[in-house]
Amino acid sequence: MKMDAVDRAVWHNILILARLTFSDEGYESLLGAPIVFCSLTNTSDEGEKPAILIPIDSDDITLEKGWWRVDFGSTHLHCHSLLPCPEGWHGMPNNKTPAWWVSPKGSLTPAWNFFAIIRGLYLFKEERDSDQRDKHGRFPIEASPRFHSNLTHVPFINDVVALIIDAALHLQTEDHSLLEGVSDVVLPPVVVLSHDLDNLTGNSFWTQAGRLHTFIKTALRFDLSAFRHLGFIFQNILSPEKYYFEDQIRMWEEEKKYGFSSVAYILNGLEGRFGARTPFKVSKRLYEQAPKEVEFGIHYNYGVLNTKNGLAKQKAEIDAILQNPCTSGRAHYLKFNAQEDFLTLIKEGIDFDESLGWPYQNSYYCGIAGPFAPICPDSGETLEIIEFPMVFMDNDLPREDGTPSCFSAMLEHICQVGGCLSILVHPGASHNPERLDMEGVYERILADLGARGVRSLTPQDLKQKFLN
Repeated sequence: MKMDAVDRAVWHNILILARLTFSDEGYESLLGAPIVFCSLTNTSDEGEKPAILIPIDSDDITLEKGWWRVDFGSTHLHCHSLLPCPEGWHGMPNNKTPAWWVSPKGSLTPAWNFFAIIRGLYLFKEERDSDQRDKHGRFPIEASPRFHSNLTHVPFINDVVALIIDAALHLQTEDHSLLEGVSDVVLPPVVVLSHDLDNLTGNSFWTQAGRLHTFIKTALRFDLSAFRHLGFIFQNILSPEKYYFEDQIRMWEEEKKYGFSSVAYILNGLEGRFGARTPFKVSKRLYEQAPKEVEFGIHYNYGVLNTKNGLAKQKAEIDAILQNPCTSGRAHYLKFNAQEDFLTLIKEGIDFDESLGWPYQNSYYCGIAGPFAPICPDSGETLEIIEFPMVFMDNDLPREDGTPSCFSAMLEHICQVGGCLSILVHPGASHNPERLDMEGVYERILADLGARGVRSLTPQDLKQKFLN
């Protein structure tokens, strides 16, 4: 069956993800696999040798009938949207919870509609199909069908890439059992560490107002801990950069211990919800003190993408202090419209974006741990920008409760199937007595990443690997 432009773009993104996350052997096994894209009604087993037959003409995906789990190497996969079993075929690992339907000759066809699932994720189908938005105009996690099925921690696209490579190895290698996993060919994950420079001083009006509000509310309950918040007010009056500017410097020092690098996104300008809390001269001084391996980008001010020339003015101020113009960014509050805002970014020279993500839960906004080229749903053309959705933000990083969506569990799974992770920690969130839940968390995470041989890249590094 001939693929249309959208499906070709989807497969192109899949191949790029495989190249980034698998060894040459694993990637070449995918390229050399006997993959046939076909109609759902034509999964015929007519070739001389077994093949992988992938239906691409069905959009029938739903979580209303639930999902099932399939063991895969030392991890497991989540499947939904069952496809019919061709006559005479059987399920693998079984007929009740199959990943594949297997023909008598050994050909494979997915038992679940994974190509349609992936296509929907790349095209932001959940967002396009829902009118639900939060008070900031963002598509909320609660509106995702995956959230209601407890699947927002599942990187469906990465899982499918690993599943196909496992099948390719099975067909091409005599000693590779189906669903054995891909541990022999998967690369250590990539991590892009990032810091949004929302607040480099603790004496800004809104920070101090928030503390005062908390003090009054706590004091009215006759709680002596109220004076702790009053203490922070006076502490940052005397030392504005304590626990903020200093926190960022310390996080960079911790990254350097493990050979990691990061990107810092500068928030500047008067526009937005409250305007930039940090004077630009402070951001400039932080840039001048940053390690040479740190990359700088732009933190688009709140709502600035909907204003005329707002992003251009904000970017011009940042570019004036950098050696090279910034080409990467993230939206403040993650306020971003995936249907409209990419073109604005491209116009202003941004070619790497990290705006898509849910801020209050470790999760895969697009069902992917990795970068991709956004696809125009009408023309099928890929846009000249790379989107790299945020997976982890400091709000939920401290939670280690053994559930599948805590950091360690998600990292362990990505180590088994391959992927690229985005981790965001704000200055003021790591080494700050107001965030006792985060004490020691960032260094623990860095140590865990280092012990697993995770590859640390900046947006520019990842962009080069994406394009080459």
